[in-house]
Amino acid sequence: MSNVESAAAAGDSYNSLLVEQAAGVVLIEAPLGEARSRALAELAAQRFPGKRITHVVVTHHHEDHMAGVRYFVAAGAQ
Repeated sequence: MSNVESAAAAGDSYNSLLVEQAAGVVLIEAPLGEARSRALAELAAQRFPGKRITHVVVTHHHEDHMAGVRYFVAAGAQ
């Protein structure tokens, strides 16, 4: 069974979902920008030690759902 962590930036209405898989963590909805992406990556590292974010799923093309994709792809996610 997967472990799931929901994350929302304080004061924002944007949400991301981290889903632990056997080979890594899947991120659903990349957060808005690099600073929030970095914070989410740090949360994932704390919550799922030893596993990196391997995949990013974007539900649609709006900025608040995909602006952070570049950060995670640069870190090796697909």
